[in-house]
Amino acid sequence: MEDFKIKLEKSYHDLSPLSKRWKKEEKEHLNTLSLFKERMGSFENKKILEVGSGLGILVHTLNLLGAKTSGIDKYILEEWGIEGVEDLWQKFGLDIKVEDLFDCSLEEGTYDAIISENVIEHLGYSQKRFLEKIYKTLKPGGILVLSTPNLATFLKQARFLFGKSVYWDFDDFFVNGQPYGHTREFTADELKKMAKIVGFKDMEVHMHNTYFKKQWMFNFKKFPKFLSWLLSEIFQSRRDTLYLITKK
Repeated sequence: MEDFKIKLEKSYHDLSPLSKRWKKEEKEHLNTLSLFKERMGSFENKKILEVGSGLGILVHTLNLLGAKTSGIDKYILEEWGIEGVEDLWQKFGLDIKVEDLFDCSLEEGTYDAIISENVIEHLGYSQKRFLEKIYKTLKPGGILVLSTPNLATFLKQARFLFGKSVYWDFDDFFVNGQPYGHTREFTADELKKMAKIVGFKDMEVHMHNTYFKKQWMFNFKKFPKFLSWLLSEIFQSRRDTLYLITKK
């Protein structure tokens, strides 16, 4: 077993029972760690920032792997109503700031890598502004590993075909004062285009299925999800999650 898999399991254990609600993201974390290792070679002594760090599972994992990691998350406390988070952070020495990326004082050109999982699709402002901030914060040659849902899955195309939306429940947007759903999803080409405009280079986009559940096979209502997954095992560009890996 890869060392980062062992450390990720330990991170979930250390941050339990709160980490249970993030267990569904374990495969996504593994993909991120694998892609990071392929590009950087080692985690040791790398200065890393995670934007949208949540509970801190990935921050803790990277620290266990020898990196010097910090995190930023605007929503983890009051908005999500999770208690006991700060006590866990203190117990395991996690440096996580409960701030907006643009309110946080980050020295430019200081990070070897920045990771951001499933954040860019939630932004209520221009993605260009978000990527420019990340670009400025990276060292020359530093890398960005960013994941986001794929707009071009078979399931979403089918929903459009039958007149249904691919986005969050309508009430979440219309009724809630501060909706947290997806404001914009992207295709692989759009991710590369955005990164290029900001100044990044050596862009790669990897596609992975991260949310498959075996019970989809035996549930008539979930069968379209199963069929979409099955087809995307052949047509990789239709897999559910995009990973952008790019360099400053």
